[in-house]
Amino acid sequence: MATSAERRYDALIFWDNHGLPATQDAFGVSRSTLYAWRKRHREGGLSGLHDVSKAPKSRRVRRAGLPPRLMAPQGKGTPLRAFPKCRSMQVIAWRLIR
Repeated sequence: MATSAERRYDALIFWDNHGLPATQDAFGVSRSTLYAWRKRHREGGLSGLHDVSKAPKSRRVRRAGLPPRLMAPQGKGTPLRAFPKCRSMQVIAWRLIR
């Protein structure tokens, strides 16, 4: 069984010999996919055709609770400064810090 990189390389060789429409039919891939594979092959050779992780390099970490500016109130009006245009969030913030 051929690896995905070998299959992609075979598709590129087939494309050179038989043209784009025949390659699309034979391998069942789109034109944009073939062009992407060709670019990856030119930049990295056969190793450039291996599968690449699509996961994000970093993930956002959600912190529970209030935003830092509400965690330690600096006097009156803190929720008003924290949420200047959202009255409902101001009310929620006031209830949480009291």
